[in-house]
Formats: sequence, C-alpha cells, structure tokens
Amino acid sequence: MASARKKSLSYLEKDHLTTRTNFVTNYETIIRDISNGKKIEKDRYNDLFDTSQTLDSSFIPYSEITRIIYSLDSMDGLDLFYPEIEKRLLRYLSDHKDMNGTFMVKVLEHTKLASKQFDNLYARSENEIQNLATNTQNLIEQQNSINSSYDQIKEENQHLSSNLITILGIFTAITFAIFGGLQILGNIFGKAISSKGASHFIIGNSIVLGGFFILSIYLIMLILFEGIGKLTKQSLDLSMKTMLIIIGITGLIIVIGFIYSIS
Repeated sequence: MASARKKSLSYLEKDHLTTRTNFVTNYETIIRDISNGKKIEKDRYNDLFDTSQTLDSSFIPYSEITRIIYSLDSMDGLDLFYPEIEKRLLRYLSDHKDMNGTFMVKVLEHTKLASKQFDNLYARSENEIQNLATNTQNLIEQQNSINSSYDQIKEENQHLSSNLITILGIFTAITFAIFGGLQILGNIFGKAISSKGASHFIIGNSIVLGGFFILSIYLIMLILFEGIGKLTKQSLDLSMKTMLIIIGITGLIIVIGFIYSIS
C-alpha cells in the first residue's frame, strides 16, 4: 500500500510530469517522422529509451499515445517501425544490462493497439460512407424516376383530356349527322309522297338523293371513326364486307330511284 501511494505521488510530481511530457514529445516526433518517410538515427532511439527508464511502467500515457496515432495523416511506415524499434530496444537492453524495458514494451504494445483500432474504425467509416453514398445515389435515381413518371403521367393526363374532348366532339358530330340525316330523309320522302300529283320523276329523284345522302353519312362516320382510332392509338378494323354491303345497298337505292324517275 505504501509503495502504491509513493508511486502515485511520484506520478503527480512536477518533475515526473516534465519527464513524461518530454518522453511523449520525443515519441510523437519519431512516429511522425517515420510516417513521413524519414530515417531515425540511433541516438534518437537511445534518448527515448533513456527517458523511459525514469518513468514508472504502472503509469503508461495511454491517452497521449492514442492521440498521437489518431492525429497522424498517414499510417505508412508504422508496420516497419515496430520491428525496427523493437530491434533497437533489444540492442539497447543488451548493451545496458541494468536497464528495464517494461515501460517501453507497454508503450509499443499500446501503440500497436491504437493503430489497429484506428484501422478498424477507418475501415468501418469507409464502409458506412460508401453505403451512405450508395443509398444517396439510389434515392436520387428513385427521385429522378418518380419525377420522370410524374411528368409522363401529367403529359398523358393532359393528352387524355384533350383526346376526351375531341372524342366527345366526334361522337356529337356523329349523333348530329345520323339524326340530322334521318330528319332530312324523312322530310324529303315526306314531301315527295305528300305532294299531290307528284310525278315519278320527282319521287325517283328524291330516292336517288336519299341514297347519295345515306352514302355521304356513312362516309362521314368512317372518317370520324378513323379520327377516333388515331386519337386512341388503336386500329379500328372496319369490315370490308360490311362496307361493301352498305355501299351496295345505297347503290341499289340510287339505281331504283333513277329507274323509277325515268319510268
């Protein structure tokens, strides 16, 4: 107990603090020179070892060693530094039989530990940064895809509204054409039939006009349906057989009307 108390008081003394600070400064300088690719002279190692002999191995400056390692710009050269300083320390102890290398060995072990911790932390940080970058890129691509889809839907919606209005107009035109045509046909045949003393010529010509009018309405409907097909981008396959039948019927009506008009 008394020995531990004495060591603690010694650690807190100003002289010990100064020595410890000098050791940390020299050790940091050597490590930084190593990381910068500089060669360390033998005397600098020996000065560091001499300073370590005056320090208690129970009080290793762990925090300062960790600070030194974590503040390095590059870890290059440290892998070669460890065997080199261990070889220097072994030679120093061989030349100085009365010296103790416990403090220095603990310092080196903690330096290696701090290096490993830094490497692992750096590797994890790089992985996390890479993952964040990948996730960010994915989010940007998703946002671009959503924006593109939105613009496409908006454009299609505007196009659909325009097409809908056009189609409604076409159907309205078809409706007016059909019912208007029927009304005109009714008026023509009604007047022709109701006229007193109507000749075959008048009735026949009315039938011929009715046939041409039916054919005109059919052709107008074909044009309107073709327009609907282009707007909806769908092919409206109109049966050729049906077209021939309707054209044949209207042609027959015209022929009958013509024959009746000259009879």
